[in-house]
Amino acid sequence: MKYKRYAALGNSFCALAITVILFMVIVVEALGDGLLVRADEVVEEKPERFIVESTRQWEKETFAVSGSPASLAWLLKPGIKNIFLEDWRLLLVNKDNLLPEDYKIETKRLSNGLMVDARIYEPLMEFLKAGNKEGCNLLVCSAYRPYERQVELYEADLAKYQRMGYSYEKACAITEETLAVPGASEHQAGLSVDIVTLRHQVLNDAFADTKAGKWLAEHAHEYGFILRYPKDKEEITGINYEPWHFRYVGKEAAKQIHDLGCCLEEYVMLQRQLAILNLSAKTKNY
Repeated sequence: MKYKRYAALGNSFCALAITVILFMVIVVEALGDGLLVRADEVVEEKPERFIVESTRQWEKETFAVSGSPASLAWLLKPGIKNIFLEDWRLLLVNKDNLLPEDYKIETKRLSNGLMVDARIYEPLMEFLKAGNKEGCNLLVCSAYRPYERQVELYEADLAKYQRMGYSYEKACAITEETLAVPGASEHQAGLSVDIVTLRHQVLNDAFADTKAGKWLAEHAHEYGFILRYPKDKEEITGINYEPWHFRYVGKEAAKQIHDLGCCLEEYVMLQRQLAILNLSAKTKNY
């Protein structure tokens, strides 16, 4: 009996040791990638907060895990997803999380010749079919866009504004209000589509007031899609309101995003916070 007790203690110790080693590996890798936040990045220490309300200064907010404050910006740093092994459906693509030039996906062609990531083809078809049953006459006008095409579009807009007399810096700023820099476009990931109708094919805010625009915004989450660039999240997404741009994230995440009224950046941030909490809880349980 004595030896069984010692063996049990030994097994518990080994489990704890393995957990500590794995946790240290994660920390060391994060430090090596420059992902962990430095003390001077923290504006001020605040009480623990695990669901952060969106504010105009959201990127300056701080949170604490086990009493250790860290910058929320850390959670959205490029490469941090490698630690959390995130679902491909939550791939975050923006100017701070660029896709590589050689990013490749398996595509599937729509009836009009445009392509999307093959994994979202079926839910997209269900989404469009449901809308058309409601008389929306939906039309996908933009889908997967290779890196080279994004470069062409960006440089064309940039040149247009420079011809109008804007400086290079100002032309870039204006261009990026409506067009992502190469590598920062969700279209390059093949997970987003721009949807219009046969009667309203102009990409403008007025689309939100059409029957189709209203139906899409209200029902997208039922098919795993979200309105990617909401009107009240422009300072977070960095992109102007686009009532025609829908992104696939899966039904579960789409419903949560819809119910919370948040954007993808906020949702990914929250998921990463929860992942840290879960890791902390599992470590404490040993």
